[in-house]
Amino acid sequence: MKRLMLAHFVRHYLPWLLVGGFLPFTFAPFDLVWLPYPLFALAFCMLPSLATRSLKQFALAGWCLGFGFFTVGVSWVYFSIHDYGNASPTLAGGLTLLFTALLALFFVLQFLLLGLSFRYARLDRILPARQVLLGGLIFAAVWVLFEWVRAWLLSGFPWLLLGEALPSASTGGWMAGWAPVAGVYACSLLILLMALVLALIVQELLERTKKKPDMADHQPQIRSARWPAYTFTGIVLALVLSGYGLSTVQWTTANGPALTAALVQPNIAQALKWKSSERDSIVRTYLDMTAPLWDADIILWPETALPLYEHQAVSLLDQLARRADSENTAFFTGILTVSEGDEGEIQVHNSFIGLGKAQGRYDKQRLVPFGEYVPMQSLLRGLIDFFNLPMSDMRPGRPNQSPLMMQLSAGGQTYSVAALICYEVVYPDFVANQAADTDLMITVSNDTWFGRSIGPLQHLQIARMRALEQQKPFLRGTNNGVTAIIGADGIIQDRLAQFETGVLRGEVQPRQGATPFARSGSLPILFLSALLIVGSSLRARRQ
Repeated sequence: MKRLMLAHFVRHYLPWLLVGGFLPFTFAPFDLVWLPYPLFALAFCMLPSLATRSLKQFALAGWCLGFGFFTVGVSWVYFSIHDYGNASPTLAGGLTLLFTALLALFFVLQFLLLGLSFRYARLDRILPARQVLLGGLIFAAVWVLFEWVRAWLLSGFPWLLLGEALPSASTGGWMAGWAPVAGVYACSLLILLMALVLALIVQELLERTKKKPDMADHQPQIRSARWPAYTFTGIVLALVLSGYGLSTVQWTTANGPALTAALVQPNIAQALKWKSSERDSIVRTYLDMTAPLWDADIILWPETALPLYEHQAVSLLDQLARRADSENTAFFTGILTVSEGDEGEIQVHNSFIGLGKAQGRYDKQRLVPFGEYVPMQSLLRGLIDFFNLPMSDMRPGRPNQSPLMMQLSAGGQTYSVAALICYEVVYPDFVANQAADTDLMITVSNDTWFGRSIGPLQHLQIARMRALEQQKPFLRGTNNGVTAIIGADGIIQDRLAQFETGVLRGEVQPRQGATPFARSGSLPILFLSALLIVGSSLRARRQ
């Protein structure tokens, strides 16, 4: 019995687990941007078999794919739990697997919708040539819809969206021109459609090798079934090739001269950051590193740079503001701030402020679970150190905050700045809303929590896609890496190595205007995905 169960798992579910487990190698730091095509081609070729299964089996296949995907893709969670939660390797590993097993439930829901769509379409009753094409279209559209669902369900976790792998290619990717037009979800859809073309080619080659006498009477139907596949292939190739042309379109234009920027990366150990005995040393490190930088138009310190609340650092901040104003410098830093809630309670915010020629304050809206707040804290607080991390009782900022402003003598211009703190950069539509009517995007982060893992490099890759979607430059300041200047084309202009103390100097060109994606958001591609699901299901049902 056990051998039969194992054989059943190997045949029906192990392939989905492997597809999910290998898929994260598409992303940084591996950057195997070709990998999704054979992986999803394999998935599409498995659809005729999957179409005959029960909804329970659909759900299990989805869970296997999701578990493999998240266990490999977000393995950096282990470092946070082990290194900063003081958990043993066994406990940290167990909690990481529990976390990824729960995240895999997103794919359970995704495959349940896929199964219901297949049931309605009666996909198991049509010719194999149509099963892969129509089933693949439904699969691709459902995948894109659930990438969007991951951005908001249960506070959202839109990490490793398939289209975010595109900026890693040396030219910006085959289809990266579509990012400013329709966003990352459109890029995900195009990758899936290209994989479907590959699956159709494989299927065609396999069909040609078959020599079944009983199929002779069906040759006219088989030939007619191939024409939609040929048409579909032509359309997809045209869309992909048009991505090259779209990549040359300038949706935004330069606003004033290029500005000089200096990004400080102090490389302060997380274990020391909140120790009161280290406070003066940390402040001195920042001041010493900043002393030679006052000739820059922009100076940037990372997220929660100072181990102080804003009200505790009034004298220091005033000193920095006066110096920045006299040097005609826009000075930005992350810092903890305190406000009073509606009921008089004290609220702590993860904030980003401007000093000198920069003005304004932004309070982070999308907080990191367990890092900045603890869900169900009445149950979890005190169980292990991971649920008692420093500064893990913050409150989100209010929505629709105004952008920060810079007024520099360089070009006599006033610039508006979209601020994004750490995790917020992973939300495509949130970033589009923040970047509306701004000239420059700045994100600050402290990826020290993820150690020497793949997490910080994935985070940088995600920021590159946001720059590409908005076609606006991105300054990314971090404590220990990866600090970078990203151009409006999503290409890294310069960066500092991780775990290195240093300053990144470079130029950034503010840009005005808005891309089509910035204006419309993800709504058009979501509508198209829904249309593909309905249209493909109806088409299959009629056959």
